[in-house]
Amino acid sequence: MTLPTKNKFDPQFHITDKDGRPTQFFRDYMRTLDALVTAVVFGGLPNNLISAVDDAAAAAAGVPLGGLYRSPATGVAPHTQSFVQVRVS
Repeated sequence: MTLPTKNKFDPQFHITDKDGRPTQFFRDYMRTLDALVTAVVFGGLPNNLISAVDDAAAAAAGVPLGGLYRSPATGVAPHTQSFVQVRVS
């Protein structure tokens, strides 16, 4: 799954326009977030996500901007954990 490419995420983006309606950027963000959460819940994520410590390592491994990768597993079995991340830089 690849997310829409944006040049830079701005945490100050407006979620509503001057009339109080959601902006197109916010609608796109929510649609993408919904698709990602649905994929996680229903097991739709690929089992072969690249493992990388950060965006630079993910880029070097070939993950495109907006692409998904996972953090390396931490902890001791059976309590290991890894997080799905989105490459943004």
